[in-house]
Amino acid sequence: GKPFENMDPYYQEIERLGIANHLTLYDNYVPLEQLPSVFESAELVVVPYTLGWNSGVIATAYAYCKPVIASDLQGVREVVEDGKTGILVPPGDEPTLAKAIVTLLTDDALRTRMAEAISKSNTLNSWPAIASRTEEIYQSVL
Repeated sequence: GKPFENMDPYYQEIERLGIANHLTLYDNYVPLEQLPSVFESAELVVVPYTLGWNSGVIATAYAYCKPVIASDLQGVREVVEDGKTGILVPPGDEPTLAKAIVTLLTDDALRTRMAEAISKSNTLNSWPAIASRTEEIYQSVL
């Protein structure tokens, strides 16, 4: 990420709040070889899209069992189970987004429950599990 001395208002707010030492801010492309360490070190993943959705960020977050805070948009709500695997917020609603971030960062038990739900979902929706369920359907038809 950029140094926090940048004049961008986000960086100014980070400095004002005195939280620069608690953040690693990535505001540019993250090379593929760095993704594992970025996702492993995250407590949660925030994707505040305002329009559409066509990203692998949520799927990658789930691969690392990280809860997701995301905009309540078509496509996102089919993936993020509000209150179970993450929190959905209205697009563009910054106060609600901020509240969701604070909620997840301050509630270790909730993050743990969400991570467990994601892990269970990952297991249920793995290719071997899907193949097994498909085989069961074929067997029942025979």
